[in-house]
Amino acid sequence: VSTQSTWGFIKMSRQKRDSNLVGYDDEDDYIIDSGDEEGHYEEEEEKGGVLTKEDIEKHYKSVREVVAGDATRKDILASLEKNKYDVGKAIEEIKKNIAEKEKKKKEAPAPIKKEEVKKQETKKEVPKKAIILEEEKKVVHKVHSASIEPPKDLNKIYPNVEYKCLAGLEEDKGNNISLVTIGHVDSGKSTLMGHFLFKLGYVTPTQMHQYEKESKILGKATFQFAYAFDETQTERERGVTINIAVKHFQLKDKNITIIDAPGHKDFIPNMISGAAQADCAILVIDSKKPAFEAGFLNKGQTKEHAILARCLGVTQIIVAVNKLDLHGWEEGVYTNIVNNVEPFLLSIGYKQESIKFVPISGLQGENLIENSKIPELTSWYKGPCLGDIIYSFKPLKKALNKPIRACVSDCYISSFDQIKGTCFSVKMEGGAIEEGNKLVLMPFKAECVVKGIMVNDEKKKFTMAGETAEIAVSLCEGIDATNIRGGAVLSSIEHCIYPVLAFRAQIVTFELHTPITLGYPIFLHCYSLKSQAKITKIEKSTCGLVEKKNPKSLMSNTHAVVIITAQDHVCLELYQNYHGLGRIAIRDSVGTLATGMIMELIKQHLFISDTCLLYTSPSPRDATLSRMPSSA
Repeated sequence: VSTQSTWGFIKMSRQKRDSNLVGYDDEDDYIIDSGDEEGHYEEEEEKGGVLTKEDIEKHYKSVREVVAGDATRKDILASLEKNKYDVGKAIEEIKKNIAEKEKKKKEAPAPIKKEEVKKQETKKEVPKKAIILEEEKKVVHKVHSASIEPPKDLNKIYPNVEYKCLAGLEEDKGNNISLVTIGHVDSGKSTLMGHFLFKLGYVTPTQMHQYEKESKILGKATFQFAYAFDETQTERERGVTINIAVKHFQLKDKNITIIDAPGHKDFIPNMISGAAQADCAILVIDSKKPAFEAGFLNKGQTKEHAILARCLGVTQIIVAVNKLDLHGWEEGVYTNIVNNVEPFLLSIGYKQESIKFVPISGLQGENLIENSKIPELTSWYKGPCLGDIIYSFKPLKKALNKPIRACVSDCYISSFDQIKGTCFSVKMEGGAIEEGNKLVLMPFKAECVVKGIMVNDEKKKFTMAGETAEIAVSLCEGIDATNIRGGAVLSSIEHCIYPVLAFRAQIVTFELHTPITLGYPIFLHCYSLKSQAKITKIEKSTCGLVEKKNPKSLMSNTHAVVIITAQDHVCLELYQNYHGLGRIAIRDSVGTLATGMIMELIKQHLFISDTCLLYTSPSPRDATLSRMPSSA
């Protein structure tokens, strides 16, 4: 197993979501209030010169998110330095300064003249983000809105496309694997993968020592490994993953992208966004008796996560039976979990040869990258360790000869040396993108030019289907980058994707809390897209041997063909053309109702204004998607 001693190689990209836990239940037993808001950063002074530019940038962004545009970058950095990089104290000081300024304005004897205001504004320091956007405008004026005619056939089969950059790369096509960790809340997903990276050398002892100190300050001493993924202060204080985190590591000759997804039911949309970027999954199960029943048997998130992952294209899955050390590595506990979980996974579409079980301890680090030597475990378990099973995963077949399709999961402004300016985080569903390519961003109908590409934290000349990448672009005038979020798609101008309002899909329903009727409001999920929609027609349904035409409602465990109409424009494709853009999940405020695939695109949407938002108002139980930090 190859190792990397420095953390800089790891991609620390995290898609920030709404910090407010919408619909969060304060009575959940896994929430532990620290009661120590003053001491979170009391030991930051000890680090002194250890603070890197990235660390300072993270602190700056945390403060900026709270104070928004009320303070300049210079003021924020000065306040952080004055308060020894204590984010909480810096925010309080800045807010106090802002309040004093407002008070002075109100007490002023006379209003300031316009000429004086203009002079003062010219002296103000321009924030770094504004400088970047100003630099982009010098280039952007050359990029124009795309003049694309509506297609005559929305459901055409695309021709094969050859890419010069892919010539002679056949032997490297199978070296990239995307992996997502899923499972019920508090099953130990972040701790497991944090310890995994630590054993591989991607988390240094110095970093781990710092995580250990921070976890003790918050009263969560066993969470130190989870801090490698749970970066935000909210996550660390509450002891629960909210956002998805993406990192990279190598196992021998394979490049692995690991996506840590949240387990709480309120953050299922974030989990869907993470699973949509993955080829394989690790389903982490807490082997403790009450925890296993809560997650698997009592309508916990274990089953729903497994179903959603399968719907989103995951075909290979590892079931990691975690915390088995608390049972003294008892074989009976492991066997009971296998006997319950395996039949369920088979019933939802996973194949027997694609399901692997492994007993582990994420906190103790047993059976992770090398076989355990504990006699209580080795006496009955003779299989491979977790790392060996991950290495045995077979990469999925990629649509390398299809027209370009890059699903945007987020847009952010980067100030890093490798790529600067407006950047997209994308999952490549088809084709290849090179530097200098002219692409069109749908549904904004905006041309853009690719300025830079990063894959696995390395600057590349191109990226191809199956990879997750960061792409820096020059956008055409009139497009506000802050309005671009998950759900947009980059495609070639010659074979462009078109937004639609309605489509026909073949779906299968799960256990429903209420029948699905015509006009039933739903949330439509596909890759990183989330949109409000309605089921406007049920053409036929099949339940057992009973088939009905034009039924008025759908019951549990029913196969059906329906027409779904979205409230907003959505970029979708036939399942036959692109599997990732043709799989859908249907949810409401309670849970997942059905999954399916797109059979036909019906109604094209007229192009809308460039400043529209892709996301409609979410359910109170669903977390929203937000910005991604430039640490990506």
